[in-house]
This record gives sequence, C-alpha cells and structure tokens, in this order.
Amino acid sequence: MVIEFLNNTRNANKYPKDDPLAPARIPITYTSAITLAAQPLAWMEVSNLKEIDALQKQLATYKKISNALHSCIILPIGKEPNGLSNTGSEAFQNNTLKYILWYRELSEQNLYTLPLPGLKPNMTFNRVLSDLSMDLDQKNPYTLKIGCLQSFSYGLFSID
Repeated sequence: MVIEFLNNTRNANKYPKDDPLAPARIPITYTSAITLAAQPLAWMEVSNLKEIDALQKQLATYKKISNALHSCIILPIGKEPNGLSNTGSEAFQNNTLKYILWYRELSEQNLYTLPLPGLKPNMTFNRVLSDLSMDLDQKNPYTLKIGCLQSFSYGLFSID
C-alpha cells in the first residue's frame, strides 16, 4: 500500500486561522511519519518547503529500516486516529514484536500507557526516529509508558 503525503503549507488560506488541526500547523515530519507503516509517497513541490532538511533526514533514516519494517505484519494500536488521540502501529515478524510506530496527535496527555500483549519483560526499545520516550511500565506487565511533551510528535522504535 502506498500512502501519499502533501506539502502541508500549501492552501493555508483555506483553513480558519484558529483551526488547531489546519495542515500548516502540523510539522511536515509528522505528516510524513503517518505514512511510514505503508510506502510513503511525497507528491509535492519541495522548493519552498521550510522543513526540507528535517524531512530529508527523516526519510534517509527510514530507508535504512524500511525493508525490515515492511517484511513484518503491521497492526493498529492505540485509539482511532482523529487528530486528538494517541495512536500507532505494531509490527511483528515470526510472532515477535519488532517495531512500534507511535503518534501523539493534538493531545494534552504527556504520558500515555498502552497495554500490548506482545510485550516481554526484557525487551529493549531502540529509537530509530523519535521525539518521544518509550519504556516498559514496571508496575504493569505488558504495558508501555510513552512520554511526550508536545502534540504532533511521533516515534519509530525497533525492539530487541
């Protein structure tokens, strides 16, 4: 499956100035990150894109693990995406959890706990791409603690 992401700064005048979910208010690295569970397609004019360096760095890092990620079975986790939730995907290979993609949309929740049956007590979470933290909840088995200070943040973690 291919999912397209667009230049989110175009047509900003078509949204109310106070709309917190207007595309121009969301970082391009976030809008591209939501396509990583599929095959991202950037279909846009990039010459005036302000965040081009961050986007290039993100996609270069993603390319290094994309084959491994897409050899997995990818399933949704968290809440249904609606612009105001915490949501994501988990990726399994040979019935073993290998990757977690997590997205914090426009939310005031700085710490999120997520029960996942595929977790094991000795798992290590390695940041591939992230501006949030992820670790096992020591009090609740099979539960992740995900921390983030700002909305429209994402994380891609590999798991050992």
